[in-house]
Amino acid sequence: MRKCEGKARHIFNENSLTAQLLAVIGTGEKAAATSKQIKQSFGWSERELRKVVEHCRRNGIYILSSDSGYYFPSCIDEVKAFIKRENGRIRSQCVTLAPLKRYLKQLNNSDT
Repeated sequence: MRKCEGKARHIFNENSLTAQLLAVIGTGEKAAATSKQIKQSFGWSERELRKVVEHCRRNGIYILSSDSGYYFPSCIDEVKAFIKRENGRIRSQCVTLAPLKRYLKQLNNSDT
């Protein structure tokens, strides 16, 4: 399932930090690179790491993540598990924002 590696070579310069990041990410959750390992290797902050991973994902590079770290998918079950976790985060954020949206609506209605 590492066909995204070839795609990465076309998107990123071979010597870029992003290409170096892709080189240290393993295939399968058991071969995941932890954020601590990656940050130490490249001297990045957590925010920088997340931005690079987000950029890769938006460009079709399939980087998954879990408590184990960042990795390329080795099977469909890993992809499904990642999507399930991300959907759970989205639902949780929507629940958290709902009261604030109701409050904002009340504020807007009181202004008119």
